[in-house]
Amino acid sequence: MPFLNKYVGTPFLSFLIRIIYGIKVYDNNAGMRIFKTKKIKRLKLESPGMEFASEMLIKMSLNRLKYKELILKFRKDYRNSKPHLRPLSDGIRHLKYIICNSYKSKRFKIQN
Repeated sequence: MPFLNKYVGTPFLSFLIRIIYGIKVYDNNAGMRIFKTKKIKRLKLESPGMEFASEMLIKMSLNRLKYKELILKFRKDYRNSKPHLRPLSDGIRHLKYIICNSYKSKRFKIQN
């Protein structure tokens, strides 16, 4: 994973999700998730890009589905292909999704 993604982008986006949505997540982009198909289908996930990972976490939180993160150790990827990540545009879409849905979070409701 590129340096900026690993040490800046992913930690920052994960931090926002923890603060706004109350999910104990440290890698919002981790692709290894286990869930009950019936429940996840009800979320009607629709994001077409990398922000899909954040959408899944946010909608799980808003619908009070359980989430637990397990830390996995991966070996170095020795393939010669370039990463398919577009750090700036992918990160902006993640950030936009997180912020645009924050009004739905009970943690950020303004009390009158």
